[in-house]
Amino acid sequence: PVVIRRPEEEDGMSAEECLAYLSKRFGLSAARKKVTVVGAGTGSYGTLTLDAEAVLREAELIIGAPRLIDALSRFRKQTVPAVRAEEIAKAVSESPARKIVCVMSGDTGFCSGTKKLLPYLAPYETAVLPGISSVSAFAAKIGTSWDDACLASAHGRSLNLPAKVRKNRKVFVLAGGQDGVVSLLRTLCEYGFGKVSVTVGEDIFLDREKITKGTAEALAEGTYGSLALLYIENPEAGKQPDVPGWPDEAFLRGDVPMTKMEVRAVSLAKLCPGRDAVVWDVGAGTGSVSLEAAALCEDGMVYAVEEKEEACRLLDLLGLSERYSHKPSELSGGEQQRVAIARALVNNPSVLFADEPSGNLDTATKQDLHNLFFKLRDSLGQTIVIVTHDPDLAAMCDRQLFMRDGLIESEKRK
Repeated sequence: PVVIRRPEEEDGMSAEECLAYLSKRFGLSAARKKVTVVGAGTGSYGTLTLDAEAVLREAELIIGAPRLIDALSRFRKQTVPAVRAEEIAKAVSESPARKIVCVMSGDTGFCSGTKKLLPYLAPYETAVLPGISSVSAFAAKIGTSWDDACLASAHGRSLNLPAKVRKNRKVFVLAGGQDGVVSLLRTLCEYGFGKVSVTVGEDIFLDREKITKGTAEALAEGTYGSLALLYIENPEAGKQPDVPGWPDEAFLRGDVPMTKMEVRAVSLAKLCPGRDAVVWDVGAGTGSVSLEAAALCEDGMVYAVEEKEEACRLLDLLGLSERYSHKPSELSGGEQQRVAIARALVNNPSVLFADEPSGNLDTATKQDLHNLFFKLRDSLGQTIVIVTHDPDLAAMCDRQLFMRDGLIESEKRK
């Protein structure tokens, strides 16, 4: 008789461990995994290079973002969806496949995850095949060159776009996320570049490709997809020299003395901040030095710190004397509204305009804010124009104008 019993349960070995054991046991030379990082272009079949297509046909495993894997489904290979370098490296390590392709969107050398991935692939035989970048494809579509343009990315990183546009006549930008295009366009408008020419490209070389051209302020009202680029033309770029010492008349200021041009020029020349420097200007005064430093540190950060006496007096008047060092997120809704009022009053405006100032506040906080307006009227002699749907607030005012469909319908005075 032959008795066969169940083998003892063991954890076993992974494919990598098994190959290592056999190599050591029998003196074999285990073949190293071959990992090829491929630039997949825009994701369409037509933007794949012939070398990339050949490698994909021979691959045993394809790793990449779900969007790219779907686009490469015609190769009928085993796939693993992964985006982060750590995730891709883990998939490579755990797979028994010997020929692996990691696909990256666009070109492997421009704003690509390839740079972070390559150190993880050091134990393997590695090759990199470049692809057609989205910028190159977009430039070809709109009929312009890109070798004389500034290339930038807002995808997963901060970007000082106004500085790029101020210095460069042509700028290509990779937008980031669903609201990336609109956010960038609104930033341009906020910094005075609303009239520059902008071309937005969505899903370039794909079936749903869309190209829209206009000014930044016109396009800021649109809706755009997540795979988008911007091409920005500013014919006025580069007219402000990249050297410290702006003319004094370039600054708008009140009665506060300003650091003179010669002093600013010498100070910043001695400091010599780099493009990505972090600068603290403590006792910033009018902020003239901070503004020039910000122009020099376009990829860094400049903090202007000043305790303006008039601002502190307003905060005291508004009941915020204990909140000098608090961040906005540490203030209540009512306190945030009072800070907004202080900012509006610090330059002594003739008229303060308040549009639905208490619309999002609870009843008690709303009443406090209403009383504050009339305290300002009495203590500062401040004229305030309030737009409101709140009849209680309207009844407190010296003069009421009732409007319907954009026209004044009636008036009431105390």
